Amino acid sequence: MSTFGDRLRASRKKLGMTQNDISKIIGVAESSYCAYEKNNREPNFDLTIKMANALGVSTDFLLGRTEEHNGTVSAPPTDDRVLRYLEALDVKMDKLAAELAELRTSNEQIGELVRRVEDSEIDIRILKKLAAKE
Repeated sequence: MSTFGDRLRASRKKLGMTQNDISKIIGVAESSYCAYEKNNREPNFDLTIKMANALGVSTDFLLGRTEEHNGTVSAPPTDDRVLRYLEALDVKMDKLAAELAELRTSNEQIGELVRRVEDSEIDIRILKKLAAKE
């Protein structure tokens, strides 16, 4: 029978992912994830669930309770409040994107103004040198 780490490794490789990929998804250091695959550490319940979700398998499969890889997770029923919040968030994101575009334009205009001032300062220095030679 395969170990937790064996199942973890096989599931990750089946997805073509690296240990670093999975560690980022589940929010642990790569060295910690590596220790789980080597059976040197055991994850807590929450982390086991995150691992199963990231790998698309069931916790029962990772724990060796079943040979079925199937890890379908059903989404909770949609709440109207959540939808309204997401819609409001979408509107906020659109406004922020527009503001960012304006800032970029403003920064470009400021940059052009700075370049003109610097060019004018150079012109003034040249004129002063010419005047001093006369």
